[in-house]
Amino acid sequence: MIALTSRDIVAAEAHYHASCYRNYTRNKEDSNENEEEKVTDEFILYHKVEGEAYQELFEYIREDIIPNKRIIPVTSLTTKLESLMLSGGVNLLKDSTKKNMHRRLKSELGGAVEIFSDDKGKLLMVPCCVSLKDVVLENQNLHRELKLWKAKSTDINKIIDQTSSHIRTAIKKDMIFTPWPYHPSDVATHIAIPNELQRFLVGLLTGDTTSTTNKSQRTAILVESFSQDMIYAVTRGQYKPPKHFLLPYAVKALTGNTEVIRILNKFGHGVSYDQLEENDTALCLQKLAMGFNQRAVLPLSIKPHVFTNLAWDNIDRLEETLTGKGTSHRVNGIAVQTKFYGPYPPRPELPRIDKLKQRSVNIEHEELEVYLACARVGPQPLPTNESHILEAQESAQVAGNKNLVWVLARQTKSDCQTIPSWTGFNIKTRDQESISEDVVGYLPTINAPATALTTVYEIIKQSDLIRKELSLDTIVVVMDQALYAKAVEKEK
Repeated sequence: MIALTSRDIVAAEAHYHASCYRNYTRNKEDSNENEEEKVTDEFILYHKVEGEAYQELFEYIREDIIPNKRIIPVTSLTTKLESLMLSGGVNLLKDSTKKNMHRRLKSELGGAVEIFSDDKGKLLMVPCCVSLKDVVLENQNLHRELKLWKAKSTDINKIIDQTSSHIRTAIKKDMIFTPWPYHPSDVATHIAIPNELQRFLVGLLTGDTTSTTNKSQRTAILVESFSQDMIYAVTRGQYKPPKHFLLPYAVKALTGNTEVIRILNKFGHGVSYDQLEENDTALCLQKLAMGFNQRAVLPLSIKPHVFTNLAWDNIDRLEETLTGKGTSHRVNGIAVQTKFYGPYPPRPELPRIDKLKQRSVNIEHEELEVYLACARVGPQPLPTNESHILEAQESAQVAGNKNLVWVLARQTKSDCQTIPSWTGFNIKTRDQESISEDVVGYLPTINAPATALTTVYEIIKQSDLIRKELSLDTIVVVMDQALYAKAVEKEK
């Protein structure tokens, strides 16, 4: 202690140990003992694996980089350290480990290496054994190679011509036949970008020709977009990349403007509106061929043996007529399933559709099965299980308590109100609820008014057929009150 107190702490550059400083500056919160032990164990494991990984990294630097006089970016050392820690059982590298990389290298290796930034701001680690003579000799070798390359091709226009010809050949060589009709859901299987074209665009956009794999998100999106435009232009539309179908589909769904689609086609950013309509017609004919002589046709995204919800609702077209008559009525249905992850059942073989440039479909109107109704009797009371009643009462009690808290909170400070409205309050109190993605498939339209008992009978029959086709014991059918009242009517 006398030796410690007699010295100037600031001048001696005294500091805490890394582990002591973490424990000293860590925020201590009241928590469960088991959670504290778990956090402590994870911290100890991470610290242990980090130390072992650093020792292996330092050994690699001393035995490989320094003797061979290699100049290496610090980012490469960070990547190697991360791989060593991942193999040691650490799931994710902390930001503090990356930030302290420079300091750990300097403190461990000392004067054996020099670390400085290059002209682009990237840190480089240079062994101190690299002498001025080595740098001069390496520089002379590079100058000789540069002169040699310049002697081989001094005409820049010739280089550009050779590059464009090589990329064009690569595009035509790797061209894949575009399936017909084109299914927008199969985008991932239709993307094929030649490596030469991808490398050229990465170098053109970033100016970095050393690495074409570690691209930023912006660069990756631009490369994918530009490359698809080039492939579409070089092949003159014989190969249609996903962008040239999906972009016109998106514009049609968002705006419904055919002129915008035609303008995009003239500039080479998408197929023409006529081709889009032909593809839609071919998809429709393919679906009709799959469901030939079937009363209920399911989308390919709906899988068997998965619990399913069906929802039916009337969506009338309501065309504007002078008399108000002649408007068409229809009932639309959707099937909703929870998204699950493999293995998926094999996809059924799709029927072949010839490319006939057809833009319309002639369908014979199928008459619905007639339902003869007797005297009307309203819906009967549904028997309910006592456990369901208790569960509903508990849920109602919880909702009532929340509403009471909201009402009382809204009564205070009415001039400076910070409590949101009822909808916002419930969103905030339920923001921790986990939300899972569902699969939604659209069912064939029933072209009949929803108010007719014949239509309601058809809805029930199709729902039961879908249940059988999906190999389910039960299925949930959701409809509005008007349809429900007709669906549960009983005869006197």
